[in-house]
Amino acid sequence: MDGNNPVAPDPMVSYGGNLIFSQGNVTAGADGGAYDLATLAIFSPGTGLITQPTVPRGGYDPGDFVTLNGTLYFEATDSVTHAEAIYSYNGTSAVEIYNSHPTSTANSGGLAAGAIQGPLIAFNGSLYFGSGQQTVYEITSTGSLANAAINESGGTNAAEYLYNNAGGEDLIVSNNHLFFLSENNGVYSVGTTNAVALVLASLGAQSFAPVV
Repeated sequence: MDGNNPVAPDPMVSYGGNLIFSQGNVTAGADGGAYDLATLAIFSPGTGLITQPTVPRGGYDPGDFVTLNGTLYFEATDSVTHAEAIYSYNGTSAVEIYNSHPTSTANSGGLAAGAIQGPLIAFNGSLYFGSGQQTVYEITSTGSLANAAINESGGTNAAEYLYNNAGGEDLIVSNNHLFFLSENNGVYSVGTTNAVALVLASLGAQSFAPVV
């Protein structure tokens, strides 16, 4: 199995009365190489048919489906940069809205903050995603390739831990807060004003995984 095996890595979701999932290209078939052409798939219960809309720059292995303001958003692999990107789908066409993949930091073998490395979630009318270096970013524009996002750790909060590969993980919404795991630092919350607070601190090198 390679990183783009044509299976559904995430549960199906409903959108616009249809089922949405990831599926190998039913017309071209799997090529057995680095990319197996698994892309966005739409199943219509009314027609009983599966269609696969064109997704810019591949959009391989879509997952982390969320709906915000009537639009479906998901993460998928950009075939040009081979990095995780965020796409939108309005029921007719797909658009790539975020594809920032900074180089690795000097003291870490992982992706720098700003790169997509964790889950995508809708909270307080915005999109948030887990990013490299154990932080979380908020998408500030959903236009085509806007690449506009804010680091919720602010670059100074302890939630941005520069010596670990993991992105911000376990994004959970509860009681008007978004909670996320910064693996070696603890559990943090983001309020509706985007204030970041430490909920549960790590003890030394203790790692929290997972958080439910």
